[in-house]
This record gives sequence, structure tokens and C-alpha cells, in this order.
Amino acid sequence: MSALDRWLREGWLRPLDHALGASLQRLRPETPDAVALAAALASRALAFGHSLVPLDRIGDLLAEISLEHAPFLPEPEAWREQLRASPYVSDGHDGAPGKPLVFAADSIALRRYHDYEVRLARALRTLDGPVEPAPDRDWLRERLAVLFPDSADAKPDRQAIAAALAQLQRVVLLTGGPGTGKTTTVARVLVLAVGAALQHGEVLRVALAAPTGKAAARLSEALRESYEQLLLRERIDSVLRDALPSAASTLHRLLGGRPESVHFRHDAKNPLPADLVIVDEASMVDLPLMCKLVEAVPSGARLILIGDRDQLPSVETGDVLAALCDAAGDGGAWTHAIARSLNSLLGTSVPVREDGSAALTRVELDRSHRQSAELDIAGLSAAIRVGDSERVIAELRAKAYRGVHWHVGRDTALAAFVLDHALGHYRAIAAAQDVATALPMLRRHRILTAVREGEAGSRVLNARIAQAL
Repeated sequence: MSALDRWLREGWLRPLDHALGASLQRLRPETPDAVALAAALASRALAFGHSLVPLDRIGDLLAEISLEHAPFLPEPEAWREQLRASPYVSDGHDGAPGKPLVFAADSIALRRYHDYEVRLARALRTLDGPVEPAPDRDWLRERLAVLFPDSADAKPDRQAIAAALAQLQRVVLLTGGPGTGKTTTVARVLVLAVGAALQHGEVLRVALAAPTGKAAARLSEALRESYEQLLLRERIDSVLRDALPSAASTLHRLLGGRPESVHFRHDAKNPLPADLVIVDEASMVDLPLMCKLVEAVPSGARLILIGDRDQLPSVETGDVLAALCDAAGDGGAWTHAIARSLNSLLGTSVPVREDGSAALTRVELDRSHRQSAELDIAGLSAAIRVGDSERVIAELRAKAYRGVHWHVGRDTALAAFVLDHALGHYRAIAAAQDVATALPMLRRHRILTAVREGEAGSRVLNARIAQAL
């Protein structure tokens, strides 16, 4: 029995993965098992969202499949030599047809996904750079002071930094956790960008998009609410308010999806009719779609990608936003040239990158505007992301997080606890005088559960709350 057959029987491969490796050996019987296994593993990795497999991290991929035992693996150096010698394997630079695999940077990948990565990197390098023509600095400085009156505090306001950077750089990553003000910042970015165009009697073509219809609708609603708040506070006038865009669409609709085709109407040869492209929930955008999106952004236009690298990864292949964030740095310091521009515009002193350079420009919003200062949700979330579960549980028991209460007991006790806290809230909503009063009240209280079924699941809790009401 071949190694490929054994891996299929033991559950390490899907029939699809096995078929790919077996086809290589069927076409060329002299193909070593190690090469066929590499092809099958590259295919298997796609199911977990990985566009490539580093040879020294194959154990991590296998652990995602099963933790019970590990299969036989070829000796690493011999494996590398067989991959380099195989007529099926390219080094990623030869461009030779008929080579379905790429072995580069000590990683194996299917050529299609390697090519997507190369194309995406090339498109980003082509697009990135300073905005031209540069905005009027005096006007921009005045408008930033109006939109961010507290930006000259001792600690620079990263929302103001992001809004300023979006007027200076053509590619900006705007990242941050829930409630850090990403959409609020985008609204101000649009106020500045559209306002600058109106100063010159021009109309800025803006494309707003998100991966799903729900996310697009949420972006549109949030922008409209932000504009109304700015108008109410007299940060913008009604003329500018009417010129600001808020209609977002799905990425597929923006790019012009075609039935029964992976190609879009808008691409590098037929770019989007836009001067500024803004994409929300960018963490959900997979590698192929991100590649096609960036290639469709016209030369000289701006691209802003918004998202949380720790939330909602793409369903398909490639955790692209996280990879771009890694290339851009932590989003809390910038190059000397950019820092000088920001200091001049904001009247403050922003941190400078120690390494002096970055592949992309990123701003990580780190101040939560959704939670009271009496709640330490951000601290708990950061500890969970690190993965030290024992420390998190110990600190929960020690009441180390403000506003977070840790209850130990059976699921039935949890259900009773939820009822005690939920019923008063929902009864108050039922007693509201009208819908306009009830809707804001509804938003103030949420019950999140880890599971759907069981005494602590959402279905049982919803049923018990409804019955009690």
C-alpha cells in the first residue's frame, strides 16, 4: 500500500486530496510518494484556510486534523530534494506550464494559490504610495482640528491619525477590535476626502463594499448615523452631508460577478470607476477575492481595508487581512516621513517605527468607545487571544477584570441567572410607549451563548425567557 493510500485510509486526507496526489503518480509512475503527499497536503490545507504549507509546520496542519496520533512523514531533507527535482514542481519563478505545485520559501503550495499571492503582492506594491495631488495642508489641518478637537492630547488620537493617513497614503489598513470606532473613523475619512474634492469643484467617486449583504447594510447604516451626528454637532454642513456616500454593496456586486464564472467584469484591464475604494469586514475576504479586488482598483486611486484581524476569518482560503497586518506592523508607529507629516497636521507627536520602514500603512485603533471605563472586556479579550486559558480562568476567579463576573455551577443555575437579569429588561421594552423608544432599549442588552443546544444553549434560554414573559 502506498503512503498516499495509507494516509487516506487513516483519515489524514480527503478523497479529493488523495485523487490529486494519485493523479500525479498515474501520469508519471516514477513520481515519488513524497511529491504526491506534498500535493495532497497542499490540497488538504485549503480546507483549513491555508494557501500554503511550510514543511517545518506540517505537524501543525496534522494537529488540526487529529491530535490522537501522527502519520509517517518523509525525512525533511530528502523530501526537499525530491520536490526540487520533480517535473511537477516549480520554484515560483520559472512560469513553466504543466507544473501544478510550487515549492518556494520552504513551503509547498498549489500553483493557483501561489499565483494569487504573487499577484496580490504585485498589485498592492503598484497601488501603494502617496496620494497625488497632495491635499492642501492648511485646509486639511483645519478640518482635522474640527473633526477631532481632542487630537492634540498627550496621547495621539489614532482615529485622527487614521483619517489623516487616508488623505496622504493610497493604501491604508484600518484595524481594531469591536467598538474601537472603525466605521466612525471611516465617516470622517469620507468627510475629508469628499470635502477636499469639493474644494476643487470635483466629484470624488467612492465605492463602499463589504463581503456580505448584511455587512454592507450595516456599513451603510453606520455611516448615515455618523453623518447625522457630525451634522448635529456642526462639524459638517448640509451641503457636504448631501454629497457624502453611504450606499454600500457586496464585493461581488461591486466587481461585477458573472454567473457560472470565477471572473469579474472589473479587473486590471477594466478597473473600477472609483477614486476611493473602502472595504469593511476585510478579514472575511479570502485570497482569490482580495487579489481580484486589488487588481481592479485603478492606478492612482485609494484603497482602505477595514477589519479586525482576530475576528471573522474568511470561509475560503487565506487569512489575508492578518497577513497584511503582519507585513504592516502593529499599527501603532509609523515611518519618520509619515510621522513628520502627521505631527504637522495634528499638532502632536506620534510614535516612530524603530525599523524605519513598513510594507504597508496600518493604524490599529486601540481605544474602545462602546464600553464603559468600568468594564475591562478589552483586557479579558486580549488575555484570551494569547491562549493562556489557565491564567484567564484564574484571573476570572480572582475577579481581576472590572465588570466581569465569573459564575461556577451547573447549566441549570446559569439559566436561572440569565432569567433574573433578562426579564426586567424585556418587560421594560414591552412597556415602552412606542417603537422609537423600544428599539434603542433593545440594543442595550444582549445574551451571548457558546452553544445552541442544552440548558445553557441559546434555544433553551430563548424559550425560557419567552415562556416567563
